[in-house]
Amino acid sequence: MHKNLLLIFLIIPTLLKAQNIPVQADSLLTNYFRQGLFSGNVSIIKKGKILFSKSYGYSNAKTRIPNDKETQFRIGSITKTFIAALILRLHERGKLSLNEKVSKYLPNYHYGDSVTIWNLLNHTSGIKSFTSIEKFQKEKMEMTSTSEVMSTFAQIPLLFSPGSNFQYSNSNYLLLAYIAEKITKKNLSQLLRDEITQPLGMKNTGIDSDGRKSDNKALGHEASLLSDHDISPNNNIGLLSGAGAMYSTAEDLLRWERAMYGNTILSDSSKSIMFRPYLKNYGLGWQVSQNNSRLSYAHSGSIDGFKSNIQLFPQTETAIIFLSNYFNTPGPEICAALEAITFNEPFQIPTERRAITLPQEQLAAYIGNYDFQGKLEMSIVIENGRLLSKIKGQPTVSLNPIGDHKFYVPMNGVYIQFKMSTSKNAASLQIMDGKRGLEFIRKE
Repeated sequence: MHKNLLLIFLIIPTLLKAQNIPVQADSLLTNYFRQGLFSGNVSIIKKGKILFSKSYGYSNAKTRIPNDKETQFRIGSITKTFIAALILRLHERGKLSLNEKVSKYLPNYHYGDSVTIWNLLNHTSGIKSFTSIEKFQKEKMEMTSTSEVMSTFAQIPLLFSPGSNFQYSNSNYLLLAYIAEKITKKNLSQLLRDEITQPLGMKNTGIDSDGRKSDNKALGHEASLLSDHDISPNNNIGLLSGAGAMYSTAEDLLRWERAMYGNTILSDSSKSIMFRPYLKNYGLGWQVSQNNSRLSYAHSGSIDGFKSNIQLFPQTETAIIFLSNYFNTPGPEICAALEAITFNEPFQIPTERRAITLPQEQLAAYIGNYDFQGKLEMSIVIENGRLLSKIKGQPTVSLNPIGDHKFYVPMNGVYIQFKMSTSKNAASLQIMDGKRGLEFIRKE
């Protein structure tokens, strides 16, 4: 009898701890949602059991259609975890070798004799990312094929000798998907369906397109000069291919997580290669890290209107899935807090900020040019009744008043605090990003 009582008392704290996960996670996410900083789905799972799963916000902010468990989100660069697995499956069958040169499959690629499949997988190729090339950004809406995208970086010299350094590049996974299509003679959408999503029962996952029709398709939202939650414009997402064109649901990504512990998709030897950290602790399609002696495999995604993150903790078979259709959500901050909640560690719920209205004469006190150590100049102006910040070469952003001379900038997630002079005009401003602060002095 006494032994049974002792066992009950030992079990109760563990049960209470587990029960706190949904309460604390919901409290955290509700706080961000109420502040207009989060819209999306979050799930926490352990050994196949869902500890927490909930939806927040709207798949379409204009029509107020709520997100739910069926909502399909663009997952951005989480796509790379699927492409890496696809390449390793082809490797297992002898369809390609990781050490082969890219030129074997793409004979017309200028640097194909220098770069291997391996270099593409772990971002050691030195190939410049096409998403950072001005030509792609200017012409992407008119492009219709992967070949056109490849032409934007095909002749650009490598940034370094392949294998000597690490540089994250979307071009690497665009090429990997293109190579997989050539080898199998299937388009990427069909290939992923045959090799991964269908065997795993992932019915709401695939390659997206701007024109794809679905009642469960989430629209992306972002802060703009006109609104904190504008619907993101089309971006010809299909062009991103293996670099970031997929959509999925939290439920489907939990199936993907479970596949990492079995052999339905990959053998143990392939998974060992995939999750081994190489330069900058990047494996093959996964970031490998240690936090408080806790091993994790993760990948985030960031694409117009969407943020995402999948994080696996293999020692306890725990996972956190984060999907948001609001681009300006502080994803890393939220995910760090969710990890702390999951493992019963300290975390902070952010102080709630409430937008206020200021009279035009008070806003006028902030107008002027501000200088940061002679290196950067910022202009504060009023346009259409709103206070704006302008820095040459950067997008104009809107400042939302939230307190005594304090503003929040939803477009980049920072705070601006004005310091006032005796003349009741601003003397300086400080940009605050977490613990960092940059002070700009007002010029006379």
